[in-house]
Formats: sequence, C-alpha cells, structure tokens
Amino acid sequence: MNSFAFLFQLFIPSIVAASLLFFPGSLKAEKRMSLTLSESIERALASNDEIKMKGEDVHFAEGRLGEIKALLYPTIQMTTLAIPIYKETGNALTSVEDKNEWGAWLKSSTTIIQPLYGFRKEKYYKLAGEKGIEAEKEQRNMKSAEVVFDVKQYYYSAQAAYDAMKQLNETEEKLQSVIKRVDALLKMESGEVRKQDAYKLKALHQELKQKREFVIKATQLATSAVAFKAGVSSDIEFDIKDKVLKQEDFVLKSLAFYQNLAMENRPEMKALKAGITARHALIDGERTNRLPLFFLGGLVDIADTPNNIRTRQGSPYAYDPFNGSNVGFGLGFRWNLDIWKVNAKIKSLKAEYYKLVFQKDFAEKGIPLEVKKAYLEYKEALANIGHASEQLSHSKKWFLQSVVAWGFGVGDTREVLESVIFKGLSDKNYFEAMLGHNIAIGALSRTTGTELLSSLKY
Repeated sequence: MNSFAFLFQLFIPSIVAASLLFFPGSLKAEKRMSLTLSESIERALASNDEIKMKGEDVHFAEGRLGEIKALLYPTIQMTTLAIPIYKETGNALTSVEDKNEWGAWLKSSTTIIQPLYGFRKEKYYKLAGEKGIEAEKEQRNMKSAEVVFDVKQYYYSAQAAYDAMKQLNETEEKLQSVIKRVDALLKMESGEVRKQDAYKLKALHQELKQKREFVIKATQLATSAVAFKAGVSSDIEFDIKDKVLKQEDFVLKSLAFYQNLAMENRPEMKALKAGITARHALIDGERTNRLPLFFLGGLVDIADTPNNIRTRQGSPYAYDPFNGSNVGFGLGFRWNLDIWKVNAKIKSLKAEYYKLVFQKDFAEKGIPLEVKKAYLEYKEALANIGHASEQLSHSKKWFLQSVVAWGFGVGDTREVLESVIFKGLSDKNYFEAMLGHNIAIGALSRTTGTELLSSLKY
C-alpha cells in the first residue's frame, strides 16, 4: 500500500459531505469563528434546515388537531342575498305589477349546529391528532440524531486532518535533512551513496508534498462540512476550536444494556408506537361515521322588501317568501347513509395501520442487531487503538534511528526509505483507529437514541 494512501480513505466522509457546499471564491471573509464539538452540535440542532422542515410537520399536525377540536364548537353558516325585484302589490287572490319601479329583496338565512353526541367520534379523532403530533416530534428527533452524528464525523475528520498534517511536516523535515546530506555526499564523490538513492529520496519527498496539498484540501473540506451543518454563514471564516484528535473517555457497558436502551429511547420506536395508536384511533373514528350525529340546531330565516316593493301578507297562512321571519331551535341528527364509502375508507385505514404494525415488528428485530453491530465496531476500534499506538511507537523509533544512523554515516539509505514508508502506514493505522473509536461511540449513541458521552453538552 502506498505510504500515504490512507489519507484518501480517512477523509472520504468529509469530502463527500463537503462536495455539497458552494462557497464563491470572490467572497472575502469578514469574520472569524471557531467552535468546539459541543458548540457545533448545538448550533446545528438550532439552525439546520432539515430539522426545521421536520418542525413544520409538527406544526402541521398541531393544526390538524386544532381542526379536530373545532368539531366540538358550534357550526354557524349565514347566507345573505340582495336581489333586485320590481314592484308588485296585492294579496293571494289579486295583484298589480309595476315594472317601472324597482327595489331590493333582502334574504338572509342562518343555521346553527351544536354537536351533542357522535358515539365518541370526537374522542377518537382527538386521540389520533395527539398521537400524530407525537409521531411527528419523534421523526424530528430522528433527523436531529442524524445531524448530530454527521457533525461528529466531520469534526473528528477535521481533527484527524490537522494531526495528519503535523505528522507529514515532521516526516518531511527529517527527510529533507537526509536529502541534503545525500546531495552533499554526491557532490563530494565520497562513494557512500548512489545517485539512485538520491532519486528515490527526492521522489518520495515530492510524494510527501503532494499528500500535504491533499491534506490541506481535506482539512478545508472537513471544516467547511462542520460549518455547513452548524449553519455558519459563508461570509465567516470558520475553523474548529479543538484541533487535536483525542480518544474520547468512554466506558463500555454490556450489549444487553445498550439494546434495552435503544428499545426504550430510539425515536423510531416511539414514532411507530404513536403512529400505530393514531391509526387505530382513526379506524375507530371512521366506524362512527356509520352512525348518526345528534346535534342542537337553530334556524334564523329573514326576508324583507323595503319601501313596500312587495305587499307584506298579514296572515301567517299566506305564502309570502318576500317578507317575514322564521326563528326556531330544536334537536336534530345528521346521518351519512353512504355506508359503502365508509367501509372503503376503513379498509384503507386498516392497511395503513397494519403497515405500521409490521414496521414496528421489523424494527424490534432489526434495532438490536444494529446496536450489536455498533457495539462490536466500538470494541474493534478500541482494540485497534492499542495495536496502532504500539505500532506507531515502534515505527517512529525505527524512523528516527535510521535517520540518525544515516546522519552519522553508519546507516543505509534503503533503511531510511523503508522506515519512511512504514511510518506512513503506521500513521494511517493510528488515525484510522482513533477516528474509528470516536465515530463508533457516536454510532452507538445514535443507535441507542441516547448521547453516551457525558463530555458533550448540547
């Protein structure tokens, strides 16, 4: 494996995420900002547009619940008309028309309906609305958990990039001293070194320079990804505050503990449970549509033709649609007799209900497996830190001793080349182990629905 091929593998998440960003090159930064990991997560949760969109889904569900509650309030409808009409006087037996004189016919009709009893219809729909809000809130929490995990990945990747730059600079400094001595010996024609050795060392030096440019780009992309997720404006020059990748302090508990934690706290499970209750309540509510709705009703009907355009009839038994008033209150019921439509609606709701039931069953089987995967990945990363740390220690000693020995004229150029290559491999393994360890904790936190790092406050 190439001595610094690990850099490409190490920063893939940062590069992919940051490729979504667009920062105009002509825009000059006017402000500076640096954030810790906790501050970055806090800002992301407050400003992320994806979370805000999920928040609007919650508001929509709250509006639906408001509509359901409004079903308990009186329904008032008023219709008022002003109709042009010609003059006509008389009574039920005789009348006289005068189409040269016109006036207005005012007609107003108001109905008032106060629901009294609907076989618990309002209770079922209210429960469905409340559980719908709860489900939407949990879906918003699901998106928040994704955002938190993304910020952790990008922040840790940025830290790893800064550490990689330090290691590259250290290696390059030592390699430059070796190249300088090789050139001096070749110029002196001492015979201690060959031109091939100088070519190899200089070629390796140019590779180091290329990798440094790559790490610079990876660092900028990783920090830009953090800024993007944290909602930092593009006119602000952003950088992470903690540039050293450290092993997060974490004590692993039993697998069963985390699996139980996930079943209790995962927003997916809470959303499914709330959604199932809401769908069941909708089915019960739709069933009540097979039955009548009893209500207290009122009717106010008023008609008038000003200026005696139409003669008001004095007898209540005479039909007079143009003048008069009717007011009355009483009990009534409304009954939708399209039972086949109600049955079809119930069938659709049942399909949605059982779909959620099956999703819940699938989640109950899949979530413990997902937790187990995150659990084992953490154990692997934890073990790899010990192996990688020891490997890095040995490779550094080998590299320094080979350089020092060569500096005193008792070393071998090929030994220096091999030590540089092996040190690059050791750096790769160490950064991968540290990065994998911290990200594995983040993955375990996400799969359990609980932040497991007490050091993070957001």
